Amino acid sequence: MANEWTLFRQAEIAVTPTRFMVGSKTYAIRNIVSTEGFELRPGWLGALIGKRKEFKVIITTAAGKITAYSSTDRALVGDLLEALDNAIAKHGTAETTQRQKTALKI
Repeated sequence: MANEWTLFRQAEIAVTPTRFMVGSKTYAIRNIVSTEGFELRPGWLGALIGKRKEFKVIITTAAGKITAYSSTDRALVGDLLEALDNAIAKHGTAETTQRQKTALKI
């Protein structure tokens, strides 16, 4: 990661153009097909005891959907999703460009 620039970094989370790291887990951006945010609201009993909303980052890979991260901080999850979407878009563009160059034998 020394030569990669970072799209997002906060505590145990980092997103680069090629990797998404959360704690000890690393996901290759090229294997992430899509991302989504999910809001989990506490039921009436949870709300009664002070449980807060939880926001999840779900990634889809060939292996299926994975809850990669969750937090009670909506803004953090939103920023993380934006960084992941940018990394996927940048990777897709670079991959497409490489395929085009290969097809054209450049």
